[in-house]
Amino acid sequence: MKISEVKKIEAPAPEVFQREYVMRGEPIIFKGIARTWPAFPLMKPGVLKQMFGEVTVPVRQTDDELNYFFGQSGKSTMKLGEYIDAITGPPTRGVTRPYLGNIPFDHPQARQHLQRLKTALPFPDYFPNQVYGEMRLWMGAEGQRSTIHNDNYHNLNAQLFGRKKFLLFAPEQHPQLYTSLVNETCWASPVDPDSPDFTRFPMYQHAEGRLAILEAGDMLYLPIFWWHYVVALDLSISVSRFSYQGETKLWSQPDTTQVAA
Repeated sequence: MKISEVKKIEAPAPEVFQREYVMRGEPIIFKGIARTWPAFPLMKPGVLKQMFGEVTVPVRQTDDELNYFFGQSGKSTMKLGEYIDAITGPPTRGVTRPYLGNIPFDHPQARQHLQRLKTALPFPDYFPNQVYGEMRLWMGAEGQRSTIHNDNYHNLNAQLFGRKKFLLFAPEQHPQLYTSLVNETCWASPVDPDSPDFTRFPMYQHAEGRLAILEAGDMLYLPIFWWHYVVALDLSISVSRFSYQGETKLWSQPDTTQVAA
């Protein structure tokens, strides 16, 4: 498998970003861009526990997305303070930690609590034709990981606490990833990049990936339909802004076409 590193640069002007990265479908890391955001010092486990500890939040019963999508794990709820205690304490052997991920800032149950943070997270105006920019909160213990999957929107992912590793693959890499449809807007791969089974998935040996390590304050641009596998290298808190550009685009295998709804 061939892996190269995603470049890390200073944040460019919007027109440069559009020309050099969006139009070319090229991922890029903006170094330290979020460190000056008003909410940056607030996005720490202890501070969030103090601010929102009594709020009941939805969590996945496992922080391993391979088990969530391809196993039997489900969802539950707990207070945010209890969740933070669960992911900051020492791991218990044989016990899977829960995961609080993909929480919309505009969700009816979350809006009253997250709105005061939303304005303090000033994502750059990099998509002038954006019809809707949706923000999502992600918080997980060290070792939390996703599947290899893609999304049908452009994503700016701001790392605000801890570090995360992203392994990215261009859209055309899908044969090497053995991807299948999860739902209308998401495809995922059963390949485990940390322990690949080359007997079941021999073509994965020929995949070409891009590695991105995000430090606190960095932001990754993830182009639409790029496959990505994400691992929390530390206890991690991040916020994504999904950019929707007009009609809804859906990924499809090459024997069909992308369709708009």
